[in-house]
Amino acid sequence: MYLEKQKELTYKDRRAHPRLKCRVTIEVQMEDGGVPIFANITDVSLGGCYVETSTILSAGSKIKLGFSMDDPTLTAEGVVARLDPGSGVAVQFREMNREGRERMFRILEFVQKTTSFYNKRYLDSLTKS
Repeated sequence: MYLEKQKELTYKDRRAHPRLKCRVTIEVQMEDGGVPIFANITDVSLGGCYVETSTILSAGSKIKLGFSMDDPTLTAEGVVARLDPGSGVAVQFREMNREGRERMFRILEFVQKTTSFYNKRYLDSLTKS
């Protein structure tokens, strides 16, 4: 049994994209409208992000994330994949076409420039894959 557990992938190993640790304030808008809320992301990748918020969002909710007040094109659409009540939600970004991937790279560049955990090697690792 111990050997079987050793062979299982950890949660971190199952991720399709490496994560960039960060601390960036974003605007979250529910697909059905309503008042936008402000929250913080603590990590982000091409596939999704973790949003710290005390606002209750239900799993499967479709949301739009605004990353910059100065550039309204820096947005991403996603689905709430996991809830951590009182802490936040994991968001999986929707499937992206070429234009969407280019927008996500711009978002990642913006996050990298504005985060306190600056890590220049993150975007380099994505372009080498």
